[in-house]
Amino acid sequence: MELNKVKVFALSIIVTIICIALTLTSFIMDGPSTVYYVVITLVYLIVWIFTTIFAIRTNSKKIKIYSIVFWSLTLLCFIVNAYVNITKNSVDWIIPLAIVFMTQWQGVGFFVHNYVHQDIIVSLISLTMLTLSAMSLIKNRHSKLS
Repeated sequence: MELNKVKVFALSIIVTIICIALTLTSFIMDGPSTVYYVVITLVYLIVWIFTTIFAIRTNSKKIKIYSIVFWSLTLLCFIVNAYVNITKNSVDWIIPLAIVFMTQWQGVGFFVHNYVHQDIIVSLISLTMLTLSAMSLIKNRHSKLS
């Protein structure tokens, strides 16, 4: 079972890096969202849903915490991005995090052309995944105390 946990952890990292590499230029240049980016976004999301479900089913505390941190940072990036898009202020400190946690979501723009709406959609997805991971971790902690 431990080997499977390592494989899932590695899969999530490898897919994230590949998706960043495939979307970074378009993200930086604010390129158009195409079906190509939709596919990348879907693969990315499916892998992360799988990672989160795997953590919940195997009761892996480490992968649950990893998932919580990942989705928290994704949520933070999109909330800050919504703030930037609404206020037109600049928040330079978020750029390194944005590259890691936002580039893979380029495909959302294919369906929604308003940046704030894109930020809201991904924030809701992130919040949902974060909540599932956190609730699972809390449930596990309470069941051990009983």
